[in-house]
Amino acid sequence: MLFSGTEECAHCPEAMSSRDRRLIAEDIADLVDSTYGLDPAPLRRIVERQRLDVFLLRRIRRNGGYRRAYYLHLLSRMPVDEKTVRAVERYTHSRNRYVRFCALSVQMMADMSALSSKIDAYSHRLSYFELSEVLRMLRQNVQPVDYEPLILSPNRNLRMLGLSVVWRFGIEDAEEILLRIVAENRSEESVGAMYVLCTLHSVITRPEVEKFVGGMNPVQRRVLLRYIARQGYSANALQVFIPEEEKRYYVSLVDSYKLNVG
Repeated sequence: MLFSGTEECAHCPEAMSSRDRRLIAEDIADLVDSTYGLDPAPLRRIVERQRLDVFLLRRIRRNGGYRRAYYLHLLSRMPVDEKTVRAVERYTHSRNRYVRFCALSVQMMADMSALSSKIDAYSHRLSYFELSEVLRMLRQNVQPVDYEPLILSPNRNLRMLGLSVVWRFGIEDAEEILLRIVAENRSEESVGAMYVLCTLHSVITRPEVEKFVGGMNPVQRRVLLRYIARQGYSANALQVFIPEEEKRYYVSLVDSYKLNVG
């Protein structure tokens, strides 16, 4: 009905209640979240005819907290124009992190080609959950991305996004850059690079890795060792940088992940 435009409510927005518009917005959001490479043209026609962008902006203004974040989330799934993008810009400075990120999502989804510049202008740290949401947007929109400029960016959020892209898409060519990050010992990024190297099953018996792992605090190191064990590394391969008092612990970890086929 909505796609064909043959029914009365498809042509007469005033005939629809607020509840109807909200349900349509929720249906569109569900559709966008469950498809890849979706043609935005039919959705744009629905949004324009039902004035969903105007409806959602009004709800965003009238609500606060998580309700505002929810309506921003719905709006981020709509094909919107530049005027709507400008209208939500102020919410990227909200004290509520969910409101901030959902407003940023509206900006990114409106123009995926400008995603990096939108993140660069965002003045708050992106959490790992938020970074995973950005990755989901990239995949759903089948948006190509060059990981190297991201990883080498002076912006922390872009660097972490670059690491996330390498991890999610298994980009083995990034190994040398990852080792360089580990050698630079940049707390958050170096830890992230170590996990990505392990996910890629790279050779990690290297001097820079030995130095970095040796300098980690015991709690962080044990968490990393558990992850290394899950990725299938043998105890013998890592003898060089495991402290003597922790070698037994790592051997027991490796044994716990082995499958008895006898």
